[in-house]
Amino acid sequence: MSPGLIPINGPHYTKEGLEICFVLSYYARIRLIQNLLPLLRKSSDPRVLSVLNAGHEQLLVEDDLGLGKGWTAMTVIN
Repeated sequence: MSPGLIPINGPHYTKEGLEICFVLSYYARIRLIQNLLPLLRKSSDPRVLSVLNAGHEQLLVEDDLGLGKGWTAMTVIN
């Protein structure tokens, strides 16, 4: 399950200036990993696997990670 959403009405931003779809797809996963750190540290072979949009990966636009320049519903989903 993913906490994500489909952005049909354009970008929406948090009070920190982060786009909500980006926050849900990225920072929620990071927070989950932080919560699992005690168990990961106890493991002899810790692993974290995050699958998002599997099989439909697109090239990463490294100079616009927050989608501030090229926001569209499809760029958020991809």
